[in-house]
Amino acid sequence: MAVETPDLKNPPNFGFFFKLIDRRGILQHSRFSTPKEITGYSLDDNARALIVAVWSWFLYRDHRFLKSAGILLKFIQGQQTTQGDFHNYLFVSFKRRFLSRELAEDSFGETIWALGTVLAMDLPPSLKQSAREIWLLSFTQIQKFTSLRCQAYCLLGLVSFWKKYPRSEVKDLALSLANNLIRALKTETDGDWVWFEDGLVYANSLLPWALFETGRIFNLKKHSEAARKSFDFLLRITWVENCASPIGQRGWYKKGRARAFFDQQPIEAGYMVLTCLAAFEATKQAKYRRKAVDWFAWFFGANQAGLSLIDKDDGGCYDGLEPWKVNLNKGAESTVCYLMAYLELVRYGQGFLRAGG
Repeated sequence: MAVETPDLKNPPNFGFFFKLIDRRGILQHSRFSTPKEITGYSLDDNARALIVAVWSWFLYRDHRFLKSAGILLKFIQGQQTTQGDFHNYLFVSFKRRFLSRELAEDSFGETIWALGTVLAMDLPPSLKQSAREIWLLSFTQIQKFTSLRCQAYCLLGLVSFWKKYPRSEVKDLALSLANNLIRALKTETDGDWVWFEDGLVYANSLLPWALFETGRIFNLKKHSEAARKSFDFLLRITWVENCASPIGQRGWYKKGRARAFFDQQPIEAGYMVLTCLAAFEATKQAKYRRKAVDWFAWFFGANQAGLSLIDKDDGGCYDGLEPWKVNLNKGAESTVCYLMAYLELVRYGQGFLRAGG
């Protein structure tokens, strides 16, 4: 399915990204194109937005990204507990009172990913010092979390950190988490079902992505092979009607049952682009490079509904693909995951993406 995709020589439209960020952090939700302060801020959105901000600074050297990174990092620091983990949500009433805070494992992992990314990059000392303080306190908490996605997110952060600061305790922890993923894959694999769990739900490609990165950085053939086999399985399941088709959130896909096709979420397509690029870098197999293009095109109408999820006016990404329409709200997760895919395609320097192809 041929669609018009952007020329990656040009920066993406960051209008809505900046619109979502206020003096506290990035707001979770919007009503169409209007950010909703009343729904508050989540830790995972701020962590991923921090990655977008520093990747964008690296590529475009626009000081607005450094300002945003400072705001987002301050939000993360404000959510950290004295034990080193994090509260997940900050809701603010019209009187600006805290309404609710709760802990979530995935958000902890996403924060470790973001901190590892910041610490591995050439950024102003003030940002890196703040990130270092948060990292040192949170590092001691990583092993207590059992969620596979939390562990995969942590792996991405640990691997990024290790590339800049190759410390034995970081490598040992990374290998421990990676081995947990390997064991889960071995336990759940059954015939044609080559996966870490007995179902496909959300952020699926995160799991092989973390193994691709671990296997490549530490030169571990077993981990790279596990990543390849599981990711090839996921690619087969999510290629429908000659286009990318994320697992739908209306029922997901339980082993032995029919899969859900809608609603499809931008986080799935964004993470698939990132995983395809990691797979290409790890294996040098051209098929993964082509699939990165296919999955990026999902955002622009190469999907089962034939509809674009990108608002050309402000660069925001709509919140989901339904059978015959898109969800016209634009939240932080959707826009940030789209921008991650765009920026990584630019960073990898893949000149194979062109309009209409």
